[in-house]
Amino acid sequence: MRFRAVSLLLMCIACAIASAQTIGNYVLAPNASTSGLSAPFTVIDLSSAATSSGTIGAVAVRGAQTCTGAFKVKFFHQPSSGVYQMYAERGPFDVVFPINVVQMTPAVSVTAGDLIGLTILSDCASAVGQVPLLFKNIASFAGDVTGTTTISSAAGVIPNFALAVFGAPTSNTDIRTQTIVAAGAAQGAFGSSFKTDIFLSNARTFRSSGRLVYHREETSGATNDPLFPFTVDPHQSLVYPNFVFDKLLTTGKGSIDVYTRMGFEAPTVTARVYDDSSGGTKGFTFDALTDREALQPSEIASLALPNDAARYRVNVGVRTLDGDTRVEYDLYDQNGTLRSSTTKTYPANYYQQTDFNSLFGVSFQPGDTIQVVQQAGRSFVYTSIIDNTSNDPSAQIAKPVK
Repeated sequence: MRFRAVSLLLMCIACAIASAQTIGNYVLAPNASTSGLSAPFTVIDLSSAATSSGTIGAVAVRGAQTCTGAFKVKFFHQPSSGVYQMYAERGPFDVVFPINVVQMTPAVSVTAGDLIGLTILSDCASAVGQVPLLFKNIASFAGDVTGTTTISSAAGVIPNFALAVFGAPTSNTDIRTQTIVAAGAAQGAFGSSFKTDIFLSNARTFRSSGRLVYHREETSGATNDPLFPFTVDPHQSLVYPNFVFDKLLTTGKGSIDVYTRMGFEAPTVTARVYDDSSGGTKGFTFDALTDREALQPSEIASLALPNDAARYRVNVGVRTLDGDTRVEYDLYDQNGTLRSSTTKTYPANYYQQTDFNSLFGVSFQPGDTIQVVQQAGRSFVYTSIIDNTSNDPSAQIAKPVK
């Protein structure tokens, strides 16, 4: 099968709060398509089943050009492994530039474990997705699949391909598209005072809209978390200085989720964390991260440490995503000898920052490194390193070993 950069984007961008019924993948930046297949053909997402039983009432699709009667949305039971039984379909639908929200009329009742797929009806359209994404796979079938089919009759199975189709209960819900791993408005050690500025921009040709949701430290995400709505028009940018204190009217440490409204683009989001206790500011800037950039199960990462424990203080932070999470922290000296090891279990959508000595029970030494092992769930892990004299901060986010 031949893939190319997408010229006609067939992408579902739905919005759902964490507890809502969802099915399929939200793909932020599709980069591959099934352009080598001739219509009609059907693709089934094998990896992102319905999270629970409920109803799917809306799907959003976007395209680079108008294509009439281009696709159907289909739903499949899995009576057994490798067997797919289509039980509902909606459409045909047109592809309309840039984003077209299609209603499932009537809404489709799904059961936990059900799958979603697309039937492409016209050669002016194609199913698109993002590659490579581990643990994501699709199967393609010739024709407009109805009734029951099996994996043995598939034209092909495409590994590490996240099919860009996503279902949600209604078109009025949001989906988390990015996470600002750490943010706050807090007094720190040695007289430091840390603040967070938030920058939003929209380089696309269609409006971005959604909300920023703040999760306080050592609490799981909840429906009453502080939030701030945003709308960013094409090529516009917004700046929110001291965001946590000035816009959310709160203090302390936490993390921020970026939710995008169904039918709108996701913004580009950047945060600057800085100390302003001495008149000027000292800090660092980092980008909001997508879920796919989190550490995945079994992935390993390494974090560097400074060479002077008397001059610098170090904190280790973690932000989990959906589901219970288990992370192993191993401290090695410069010769590769294990000095300390601890494993922590965290709840879903949870943020915590811990000082180095409390986490490992020892002080760091020159040449030490932290090895992070993601045992279960997904998370962002980082180190915060602060100069005790100037309060100049820096941060390193753990990236998987290549």
